[in-house]
Amino acid sequence: AISDYFYAKGLGPIHHLYEETQKMNVSQWVASTEDGGQLSYFVPPANGDKEQRRCCFDGADLENAKQLLKNEFAAVGLVEEPIMTLAVLQCRVAWIRRAIGRN
Repeated sequence: AISDYFYAKGLGPIHHLYEETQKMNVSQWVASTEDGGQLSYFVPPANGDKEQRRCCFDGADLENAKQLLKNEFAAVGLVEEPIMTLAVLQCRVAWIRRAIGRN
């Protein structure tokens, strides 16, 4: 969610959420639902709530996010680092490694 804020803000008016980033600071962004619900992916609902949204995180949240990334994704990359992301994907995802090897 936070990276989406800075990504949209950095791209400027060509990003569909740019105008929203101009209306609020990053704490307001995280507390809002304008991030497409991505934050709720890392902060699961509690006590029957539809969504649990917070602007602040603690060490347990970080550990939960790290475990989620480690256990649920073959690779993680950054939009801002496409070459490095491709190298990680090539290492971790067999069909990408084979496809790149053919070219």
